[in-house]
Amino acid sequence: MQIAAGATVVLRNCRVELNSAAGGLGGKGGEGGRGGDGGSGGRGGSGEGTDAGHGGNGATGGLATKGGDGGDGGGAEGGGIYNAGNLTLESCLFAANSVFGGGGGRAGFGGTGGRGGGSLSNAPTGTNGGNGGDGGDGADGRPGTEGGNGGTGGGGFGGASFNTGTLTVSDTTFRNNLATGNNGGFGRTAGSGGSGGDGAAGGIEGANDAGKHGGEGGNGADGAAGGSNGAGGDAIGAAIFSTVQPSLTGVTFLLNACTAGTGGTNSCTPGGFSCFGAGGTRGRKGAGGTNWPLGDGHAPDGTDGMDGADGAAGLAGTAADANCHAGGGTCS
Repeated sequence: MQIAAGATVVLRNCRVELNSAAGGLGGKGGEGGRGGDGGSGGRGGSGEGTDAGHGGNGATGGLATKGGDGGDGGGAEGGGIYNAGNLTLESCLFAANSVFGGGGGRAGFGGTGGRGGGSLSNAPTGTNGGNGGDGGDGADGRPGTEGGNGGTGGGGFGGASFNTGTLTVSDTTFRNNLATGNNGGFGRTAGSGGSGGDGAAGGIEGANDAGKHGGEGGNGADGAAGGSNGAGGDAIGAAIFSTVQPSLTGVTFLLNACTAGTGGTNSCTPGGFSCFGAGGTRGRKGAGGTNWPLGDGHAPDGTDGMDGADGAAGLAGTAADANCHAGGGTCS
């Protein structure tokens, strides 16, 4: 039953039983997009009577997008009666009424960063005495993006009666009414960092000159943090939830109960790759060109990216004032 603002209703010798109100489920967060891979660098051209061209560097990978957050669950108010007007209850029974908040939506996965492009292997040999070209460098990978955060669970308020108007109650019993907050949605795994591209091998010497340098390997990108789990919904006032103090005379409360929602949980193990994004692997330097003498590797391999952090745990909701809640505290 819903009583509009400005309306006046008097209920005598009434029984309000086995009614319920439920909040809607929070929507699911969208999945983050994966970054595109960088293109490969071209091979250097052969030199005719001179040095060969150097290999082209790999292109940087594309950026990924973050996973979407889950929507919050809807709150539920007034399983038996929702009153915004002037309500008087005399010699009534409110039994086994309930409110259930909606569950928080799960989040979307974070996007994986694009891989850095490698340089095509073996920059060619110079012709007719020319030197081989240096190998091109591999590009760095792009970082992963964060997983989305889980939505907050919806709260349950006023299992039997939710009041924002004037409420006068006498000689009435509230028995076995429930208010239940739902669980928070779970955060999702973050995207992994993209791998660095491999450097190309240096070209072979021409007639009597040294082989050329191999290209540098690209750096792997960092993984991102996992999404946080949503908080559980509150459960307050299993019998009566009122924004203002009601007038209560000869009222009996029996076995009313509030159950708050738990923080969102996911199936991953903290510290495991199913929670956070893993760092990208490093690119490998290209080998030096052969003969007269061997070309230098030119630079170290790229570095590995760092793993992201686990998402934060969801907090449990609050359960309070099972019989009657009014104006921020228990009914006086």
